[in-house]
Amino acid sequence: MRRGGRLARPLCQAEGIELIGGGGTDLRTGFDQALRTRPDVIVALTDGQTPWPRRPPCRTVVGLFPRPPRETERDGWRAGPPEWARVVRIG
Repeated sequence: MRRGGRLARPLCQAEGIELIGGGGTDLRTGFDQALRTRPDVIVALTDGQTPWPRRPPCRTVVGLFPRPPRETERDGWRAGPPEWARVVRIG
């Protein structure tokens, strides 16, 4: 989810989904947008270095890309996904 909520959308098939990276992601914004549709599950692809929301009322799967951890945690940033997320390591 990029700033401004432009990329969150319901997904039933992975074909044709463009993955865009580049930093500056705040997953709290993406989760807020996704939760408006009352999903059964949220799937987030990330390096884990992002501010995380509170535990959502649905299952959460995090596809975690490898990246060296940040030296410090600040302003809601964590070194990795929260304990309530099911994590799948990618790569």
